[in-house]
Amino acid sequence: MLKQQKEHQLYRSTAAKILMLLCLYCRRIAGTSINLLEQPFRKPGIIFYFAASLTNHNLAMYAPSEPLAPISWQQFEQTDIRVGTILEATDFPEARKPAYKLVIDLGPLGIKKSSAQVTKLYTREELRGRQVLCVTNLGKKQIGPYVSEVLVTGFEDEEGNIVLAQPAARVPNGSKLM
Repeated sequence: MLKQQKEHQLYRSTAAKILMLLCLYCRRIAGTSINLLEQPFRKPGIIFYFAASLTNHNLAMYAPSEPLAPISWQQFEQTDIRVGTILEATDFPEARKPAYKLVIDLGPLGIKKSSAQVTKLYTREELRGRQVLCVTNLGKKQIGPYVSEVLVTGFEDEEGNIVLAQPAARVPNGSKLM
C-alpha cells in the first residue's frame, strides 16, 4: 500500500512538472496563456486530470492551414530542389525588404545567383559555406536591379523571420531532394 501511495505521488508530481513546463513554454515562446481543464489522462492505474487549451491568436501560424489540393507524384517530381553551398553573401540595399544577394554553388548545375530576406537571423559571414535547399527550375526572377536564378527555401518563424531550409548533414552540391 505504501509503495502504491509513493508511485501515485511520483506520477502526480511528474504531471504537475510537465504542466508547469508547458505553461512556461507557451508563455515564453508564444505569449499564450494556459487554461487547465478537467480532462482525464490515464497512466497505468492512475488518472490525472489535465489538458491544455491555448488561448491566443498568435498561435494561428502553428495551426494546420487549409490543405492544398493534392498533386500527383509526377507533378512533385517536376519541382527540382537541390542542395547548394553559399559562396558569397553581400548586402542588397536596393531590395524593398532587407536582403542579401547570394552566390550559390549547385555542383553540376553551376554557380547561381539568388536573393534571400534572411538578414535578421544570419550575418553575411554566417551564410558563407552554409548549405541550403534551392528550387532550381522556377526560371529567373527580376528583383529590383538583381536577377535571381534559384529560390532559396526557408520557413517563417513565430516573429516572421526566415529560417533557412538546410540538410542535416553535408551532402554533395547539386544533390536532389528525394
